[in-house]
Amino acid sequence: MRAAELDTYERAIHEQICLTCPKTLPDGTCPRPDQRQCALSMHLEPVVDSILGLEQSAAAEDYRRAFEDHLCEICPVDETGYCSLIELIGSATDDDVGRLAYVIRNVSTTHG
Repeated sequence: MRAAELDTYERAIHEQICLTCPKTLPDGTCPRPDQRQCALSMHLEPVVDSILGLEQSAAAEDYRRAFEDHLCEICPVDETGYCSLIELIGSATDDDVGRLAYVIRNVSTTHG
Protein backbone atom coordinates (compact mmCIF):
# COMPACT_ATOMS: atom_id res chain seq x y z
CA MET A 1 0.00 0.00 0.00
CA ARG A 2 1.36 3.41 -0.95
CA ALA A 3 1.99 6.14 1.60
CA ALA A 4 -0.67 8.36 0.01
CA GLU A 5 -3.26 5.61 0.47
CA LEU A 6 -2.30 5.17 4.12
CA ASP A 7 -2.53 8.94 4.61
CA THR A 8 -6.09 8.85 3.26
CA TYR A 9 -7.05 6.12 5.73
CA GLU A 10 -5.31 7.89 8.61
CA ARG A 11 -6.99 11.23 7.83
CA ALA A 12 -10.42 9.59 7.67
CA ILE A 13 -9.86 7.76 10.96
CA HIS A 14 -8.69 10.95 12.64
CA GLU A 15 -11.63 13.00 11.34
CA GLN A 16 -14.36 10.40 11.87
CA ILE A 17 -13.18 8.56 14.94
CA CYS A 18 -10.44 10.36 16.86
CA LEU A 19 -12.07 13.78 16.83
CA THR A 20 -15.33 12.33 18.14
CA CYS A 21 -13.70 10.24 20.86
CA PRO A 22 -14.64 11.45 24.35
CA LYS A 23 -10.99 11.00 25.42
CA THR A 24 -9.67 13.40 22.75
CA LEU A 25 -8.27 16.60 24.21
CA PRO A 26 -9.75 19.99 23.22
CA ASP A 27 -6.86 20.61 20.81
CA GLY A 28 -7.76 17.42 18.88
CA THR A 29 -4.88 15.31 20.17
CA CYS A 30 -5.10 11.91 21.79
CA PRO A 31 -4.07 11.62 25.45
CA ARG A 32 -1.80 8.61 24.93
CA PRO A 33 0.19 7.59 27.99
CA ASP A 34 3.85 8.51 28.03
CA GLN A 35 3.50 10.23 24.64
CA ARG A 36 3.61 6.82 22.94
CA GLN A 37 2.84 6.83 19.26
CA CYS A 38 -0.70 5.74 18.42
CA ALA A 39 -0.79 1.97 17.98
CA LEU A 40 -3.38 2.28 15.25
CA SER A 41 -1.20 4.68 13.27
CA MET A 42 1.90 2.54 13.81
CA HIS A 43 0.15 -0.54 12.40
CA LEU A 44 -2.35 1.05 10.06
CA GLU A 45 -1.56 -1.00 6.97
CA PRO A 46 -2.07 -4.43 8.56
CA VAL A 47 -5.15 -3.11 10.39
CA VAL A 48 -6.62 -1.98 7.05
CA ASP A 49 -5.69 -5.31 5.47
CA SER A 50 -7.30 -7.18 8.38
CA ILE A 51 -10.56 -5.31 8.03
CA LEU A 52 -10.72 -5.52 4.26
CA GLY A 53 -9.92 -9.25 4.45
CA LEU A 54 -13.17 -10.02 6.27
CA GLU A 55 -16.72 -9.96 5.05
CA GLN A 56 -18.46 -6.66 5.65
CA SER A 57 -20.95 -8.20 8.05
CA ALA A 58 -18.23 -9.56 10.33
CA ALA A 59 -18.81 -9.20 14.06
CA ALA A 60 -16.53 -7.06 16.21
CA GLU A 61 -14.98 -10.20 17.72
CA ASP A 62 -14.08 -11.42 14.22
CA TYR A 63 -12.25 -8.14 13.58
CA ARG A 64 -10.42 -8.40 16.91
CA ARG A 65 -9.33 -11.95 16.07
CA ALA A 66 -8.20 -10.85 12.59
CA PHE A 67 -6.17 -7.99 14.11
CA GLU A 68 -4.42 -10.39 16.45
CA ASP A 69 -3.84 -12.95 13.67
CA HIS A 70 -2.32 -10.34 11.33
CA LEU A 71 -0.51 -8.16 13.84
CA CYS A 72 0.84 -10.28 16.66
CA GLU A 73 3.37 -11.83 14.28
CA ILE A 74 4.82 -8.44 13.29
CA CYS A 75 4.14 -6.22 16.30
CA PRO A 76 7.23 -5.68 18.41
CA VAL A 77 6.27 -5.63 22.06
CA ASP A 78 8.35 -3.42 24.31
CA GLU A 79 10.84 -4.74 26.84
CA THR A 80 8.10 -5.25 29.44
CA GLY A 81 5.90 -7.27 27.07
CA TYR A 82 3.47 -4.38 26.61
CA CYS A 83 1.61 -4.31 23.29
CA SER A 84 -0.15 -1.02 22.67
CA LEU A 85 -2.25 -2.41 19.84
CA ILE A 86 -3.66 -5.27 21.91
CA GLU A 87 -4.45 -2.77 24.66
CA LEU A 88 -6.20 -0.54 22.13
CA ILE A 89 -8.18 -3.43 20.65
CA GLY A 90 -9.03 -4.82 24.07
CA SER A 91 -10.31 -1.49 25.36
CA ALA A 92 -12.35 -0.66 22.25
CA THR A 93 -16.07 -1.24 22.42
CA ASP A 94 -17.84 -3.26 19.73
CA ASP A 95 -19.20 0.06 18.44
CA ASP A 96 -15.64 1.45 18.21
CA VAL A 97 -14.49 -1.56 16.22
CA GLY A 98 -17.55 -1.32 13.99
CA ARG A 99 -16.95 2.39 13.35
CA LEU A 100 -13.31 1.71 12.48
CA ALA A 101 -14.36 -1.01 10.04
CA TYR A 102 -16.98 1.30 8.53
CA VAL A 103 -14.49 4.14 8.03
CA ILE A 104 -11.88 1.86 6.46
CA ARG A 105 -14.41 0.22 4.15
CA ASN A 106 -15.78 3.62 3.16
CA VAL A 107 -12.30 4.90 2.26
CA SER A 108 -11.61 1.71 0.31
CA THR A 109 -14.84 2.07 -1.64
CA THR A 110 -14.49 5.80 -2.23
CA HIS A 111 -10.78 5.89 -3.02
CA GLY A 112 -10.32 2.23 -3.98
